[in-house]
Amino acid sequence: LRRKISFEIRKKLHYLSWVWVASLLFHAPQEHIFWILGSSFLIYLIDWLYGVFMSTRFAPSAKFVRLESAVMIRVRKPSGFELKGAGGYCYLCVPWVSKLEWHAFSVFRDPFDADCVCFCIAVAGDWTQKLHDYVREPIYRRLWLYGPFPTPFESAADNDNVLSIASGIGITPALSVINSLADHRKMHLIWMVRDASLLEFMMDYGITFDEDAYTLIFYSGKRELIFRRSLPYNVLIFKGRPDLDDLIVSLIHSTKNRERLDMTKYEPLHGHFDIEGSSSVEHRFYIEITRLLLIYSVEELFNAAVRRSNLNSRRVCFDGLRELINSIFIRKFSDEQLKELFDLADADHTGGINFSEFKAF
Repeated sequence: LRRKISFEIRKKLHYLSWVWVASLLFHAPQEHIFWILGSSFLIYLIDWLYGVFMSTRFAPSAKFVRLESAVMIRVRKPSGFELKGAGGYCYLCVPWVSKLEWHAFSVFRDPFDADCVCFCIAVAGDWTQKLHDYVREPIYRRLWLYGPFPTPFESAADNDNVLSIASGIGITPALSVINSLADHRKMHLIWMVRDASLLEFMMDYGITFDEDAYTLIFYSGKRELIFRRSLPYNVLIFKGRPDLDDLIVSLIHSTKNRERLDMTKYEPLHGHFDIEGSSSVEHRFYIEITRLLLIYSVEELFNAAVRRSNLNSRRVCFDGLRELINSIFIRKFSDEQLKELFDLADADHTGGINFSEFKAF
């Protein structure tokens, strides 16, 4: 039944409860039901009005980046928006997807810009699928935020040693806690993840973890991971899934007795790439394109480059290719390196790359 009825319909059906409340208000006046339920409704209405007028803010230009099965959103904090404590969550309205739908997502601080916050949204339904399909390249679009609101993770601040356990997209509230408390507490992390692009993006984006604690990542995806940079020394990646009961007990014992954690029973992940260590421009570019083709199709990349070229024909000029690469790649290439790559792709030396040349390239 849950799969047959959309989330929005199920959500709106809950509002029928107000019909039941209205019926009760006049059903038994001698029992003071009117005042009991009326006062409850008044409290709810005041809270709702406060949220609408005091906690709802407009972000005119948020950045959207598509991953394999998720979308990363980076928002410059609007006036009055303040993320306190160990993070929280916000309701988002993306009007170019749906003007009426609001959905709650965990928010965490941008590790490089104190004036920005980030959301990572996994594809899990109709709305998130529409959002993922729309983001065919990194784009800037408007959205509305309602919040932020505190979460149970706030209790982490009451402890000296904290262990966060996350699965998949659940890493976002854990990152919020780590970013907030790592300077004053020992923040261990166990992250079980199957989405390769999510793990790669978090590592390549420069997400930092507590240097004095264990960060243990268990990858259960099928394809080989491709990292653009060397992993931090305190981040350990293993194949498969952990025995959580045993691992948690071992981690607590290791922390309490200040002993080294024994991880010999788990298989370390080998074979991932470090693009920064590659001296070949062609090899670095090949790895970047390999990553992108897992997220975007050749047609989407070509169309994005054509739009940036501003030519009358469906061809890609050097400026269009350079703008595309600089906007979609995390690691940048110099103009000389890009010119060398452009000349390799422009097989007929016309100064423009057609779709056949782009695809072969």
